[in-house]
Amino acid sequence: MGVRGFGLSDVIDRRFLSVLSSVRAHLHGGDMGVEKSGTIRCRTIDCEYVDVPSRDVTFRVGAYGFIGRGTKLLLIRFPHLGQRTLPGGGVKPTETLEQAVVRECREEAGADVEVRGLVHTAQEFFLHPHTGRPHNCLSHFFECLLLDEPLIGSKCDKPDFPDAFAEWVDVSRPKGLALHPFIMKPVDLWLSLRRKADLPRGSVVPGPRRPIYYR
Repeated sequence: MGVRGFGLSDVIDRRFLSVLSSVRAHLHGGDMGVEKSGTIRCRTIDCEYVDVPSRDVTFRVGAYGFIGRGTKLLLIRFPHLGQRTLPGGGVKPTETLEQAVVRECREEAGADVEVRGLVHTAQEFFLHPHTGRPHNCLSHFFECLLLDEPLIGSKCDKPDFPDAFAEWVDVSRPKGLALHPFIMKPVDLWLSLRRKADLPRGSVVPGPRRPIYYR
């Protein structure tokens, strides 16, 4: 599935060079990821930093979806972690980025989506909260078009996350939302782009099953 233009595309195009600059900054600056005496500093789920052996770090590509209605985003809540994050995850070796987003949104939120455009790219070194493995992760965040209603409140179709479920969350006031630290900057950027695009209320977005409306 190819990526097609959408209402935010003009703004996104202007962000492309700054995205590349952001990735280079993560690679060459700050405490995270700095190699010291054969170790790499990685972030934990609790936003603490630990040094792990460089030889244990593997490269991971991630893909995540923004599914929005006004200032609300479809987020996945992980009660055992006390956090919310975007639907998404690791890209399989046989998948494109877009295919990974579609699969993850279906598995985690029961939502059928169409990928419309790249919003943000970010890189970080982190310890996976479930496996404990250290990763150098390059994540891609895409705007997605909702084609059918998600399964709000239903458990994820993933054995690794037995208690996780999808919910609509108004992210215009992020205080107290317990957003995963990794998505805070992408969510702020998405909100900014959303406001600039100023999508008209009640505009119909056609889908294969029935129209979904921006509200």
